[in-house]
Amino acid sequence: MKKCIALLLALCLCLSLAACGGQTQTAVGTWNARLDLKRLVGESLGEILDHLQTTDVKVTLVLHEDKSFHLTVDGTGVASAVQEAATAYFTGMLDSLGLTQEQYEQITGKSLETMIEEAVGKIDQKVLSRDLTGTYTEEKGDLVLKASGLSAKGSWEGDLLTLTITGIGKMTFTRG
Repeated sequence: MKKCIALLLALCLCLSLAACGGQTQTAVGTWNARLDLKRLVGESLGEILDHLQTTDVKVTLVLHEDKSFHLTVDGTGVASAVQEAATAYFTGMLDSLGLTQEQYEQITGKSLETMIEEAVGKIDQKVLSRDLTGTYTEEKGDLVLKASGLSAKGSWEGDLLTLTITGIGKMTFTRG
């Protein structure tokens, strides 16, 4: 009787291992993330902008089985939000220094508008303001995305995907 039970348990174990062994994980599917424009502007300025209001935009990445992808930034008004964050930063800086715009321009030789344009110009707003399609490669949890005007590398495990996107920086996506 003990041998029959042992044989039955061994058979069940073999069947369960065979059932699990055929499944391979893939990154195919829909991934969502939030892009903090305040962080993006802060990085372009080399500053931490915790005192500014956060302006998030939703980013959706769909990876298809044919190795194509579609990246969508739900960024209605992305350019104006980036401009507002940069303007808030510089006007806050002037206030904390107790300077007017005119005094600042006399000291630096640059207008406030020029400083804002330079800061905003460091951000790749093309990537932020349009949908992108391209191809991707996937190997052992590593992912590389390529499209006109976009390059991204990262890795995924389970329901988390981390990508470093040229012009944007590091983003963490969740499956779903």
